[in-house]
Amino acid sequence: MNLFSYGTLQDLDVLDIVAGGEPYERLGLAWYDDHTTRRVEGEDYPILVEEVGTKLKGTVITSSSKVFWDRIDFFEQDYDKKNITVSLHGKSVNCFIFTEEVGKVQSSDVWTLDEWQLMSRKERREFLQRCQEFMNQFGKVDRGIW
Repeated sequence: MNLFSYGTLQDLDVLDIVAGGEPYERLGLAWYDDHTTRRVEGEDYPILVEEVGTKLKGTVITSSSKVFWDRIDFFEQDYDKKNITVSLHGKSVNCFIFTEEVGKVQSSDVWTLDEWQLMSRKERREFLQRCQEFMNQFGKVDRGIW
């Protein structure tokens, strides 16, 4: 099973927290045609937006661990999951992707991992701590609370 991540799961610190020690492999950068990201209004994470003529850069992640995928589903619980095909190292690869959150409003700002990673050390530390606290709920509740 492969995941095309276009958001915060591309960040190794976030991915490691979400994985919780379960094994995974990053297969590399990939491209998803006719899509881009926008920042969620008032937040600092992305939603997927269809936009003809664009190519969305993301990372393909794979794992043989069922627990890994359960943890990913828990982390992305507010997103819908669908199957897509991306270009990875010049080859078409089937993946799933988490898509738009119901009821979320997109800003006009494009969201990129590079810009997101430029946050201050304090903001980053706080975000990673919130991720850890959220993932600590895994296996204890059906739906986590941020």
